Formats: sequence, structure tokens, C-alpha cells
Amino acid sequence: MQPKPFYIFLYLIYYIYSIYLVVKMTDEQHKMTTMRVSTATLERLRKFGDFGDTYEKIINKLLDKVEGKQEQGAVDEQSTQGS
Repeated sequence: MQPKPFYIFLYLIYYIYSIYLVVKMTDEQHKMTTMRVSTATLERLRKFGDFGDTYEKIINKLLDKVEGKQEQGAVDEQSTQGS
């Protein structure tokens, strides 16, 4: 039994729409910008990265550490105030 042309059409619309959603989501997540830094800062960033890390990954690692320490500091401050 052959699928009806209408169902094939619906499947194609669904398939094209799902591809559109993936591309749209990917574009929104990967919008990039340019940031100027001195060569000295660039060298400092390289020291924090592992081989093959992008600068974005290095910067995100550093931000995660800073944000984690800030959150930990807030928790420590709350616990000392409660004592």
C-alpha cells in the first residue's frame, strides 16, 4: 500500500520545519563577537587553557571559577552571619 501524497506532503513539511528549528537554535547560540585584547593578556589567557582549547572555552572556565567563588563567598557570609 502506497502512502497517500497528502501524508508525504505533511511529512516533508514537518521535516523541513524541524531542520529550520535546529538551524535557528544553532544560529542563536553561536552568535560571535570580536574582543580586542593586548598580546600580554592573550598570553595570560593561553596559560589557563589546555591544548586545543578555544579562547571562548578558556574564558568560560575562568568565569565559572569566579562565579563559583562568588557563590561560595555568599554562602560562607550567610553562614557566618547566622552564627
